[in-house]
Amino acid sequence: RNAFLSTHRDFEFDLRGSFGYGKSVHVALPEDVEDGTFMIINECLPGWVSFVLPESGQKLNVALGTRLDKECCVELKSSDPKVVADYFREHWHAFDIDCDEVGEQWVQQGWNTVGQVHCNFYHSEPLRALLLGD
Repeated sequence: RNAFLSTHRDFEFDLRGSFGYGKSVHVALPEDVEDGTFMIINECLPGWVSFVLPESGQKLNVALGTRLDKECCVELKSSDPKVVADYFREHWHAFDIDCDEVGEQWVQQGWNTVGQVHCNFYHSEPLRALLLGD
């Protein structure tokens, strides 16, 4: 959005409320996933949704989230990476990931909230860009 603000004097946006929470992990691109693929995965973990974006260097950004009115299971609240890794081993089935690495990343970060962003436009021809997820 900063690039849009810098390029377009008429660009406007506002943030309203938080309706979800979650975390993101960065994983190596699995052999069975084509580079450049993005996905939305419902029920990636029980009660959770994942928005998966490609990253450079043969990686994926796997954002996982759920609604604020849903209580998070104790395993995902754990500060022990092994507990989180074991939970992912049992419940993550979308594609192969290194669950031990996911567990390490998961416990090293805080929780993110998911808000609702409204923009007056979502594409920029001068920037050759499109806002996704806003």
